[in-house]
Amino acid sequence: MATDKNDKQNNTPHGAKLKASPQHRQRSQSAALVFFIHSLAGLTFLGFRRKATLLLLSLSFLAGIQPLAAQPDPISYHYENGQLRTQGELLDGKKTGLWPHWYPDGTLSAREHFQQGQLHGIQYYYHPEGSLIAKEYWEHGLLQDSATYYHPNGQIEKAGSYHNGLYTGDWTFYHPNGQLSRRQHYQDGLPHGPWHYYNEQGILTQEGQYLQGLEQGLWKFYTEEGRLEYQGHYTNGQRSGTWYHIKPSGQRKKIKY
Repeated sequence: MATDKNDKQNNTPHGAKLKASPQHRQRSQSAALVFFIHSLAGLTFLGFRRKATLLLLSLSFLAGIQPLAAQPDPISYHYENGQLRTQGELLDGKKTGLWPHWYPDGTLSAREHFQQGQLHGIQYYYHPEGSLIAKEYWEHGLLQDSATYYHPNGQIEKAGSYHNGLYTGDWTFYHPNGQLSRRQHYQDGLPHGPWHYYNEQGILTQEGQYLQGLEQGLWKFYTEEGRLEYQGHYTNGQRSGTWYHIKPSGQRKKIKY
């Protein structure tokens, strides 16, 4: 059935609301500004009551105008071989939302989340063969809360917590075979408190104390079989006092340092 031009322009169901286009909203805003300026210009020619009424109407109209929300811009980056390296969105020139990254062979290397250009939320990083390297939590560009890191074989390498980007509290480290490597307490990003180090067979090989990142007090060093071999004291990270070498027989001999 033929339809004339006017019918096409008004072919809208009764009662349906038309969504204004961005261009239409911009023209409405411009018209409102022109109306406001003209209103101010005419105040000098009107009585006081009419001036006040017209001014209030103009201000109310302008207050109801909603600015157009900025829209994110998609963007991508590529390697020289043409392989996609990373992609995501920019909002006001800053990274926002999910940004995946890939190695040159196309394997996923990371999934990062951004807010206003800063890392924010849970982040994932991957080894080239695809296994997980790290799972971290960020808040406004700083590492916070718990984090876990992995060896290429999938075993946990270390796990602990951050505060404002610094190690805090207890951290646990592991060898690739899953055996405990060491436990360490941190304060303001520095080792602080007891230190114990174990080899891949789970045998204690070192033990001592840290004080605000420096070795302090008695330290003991053991062979790979667990026999005490050396011992001595540290003061503010420097050897102090008498140090001993302990022979397999148990005899102690003073050593120079």
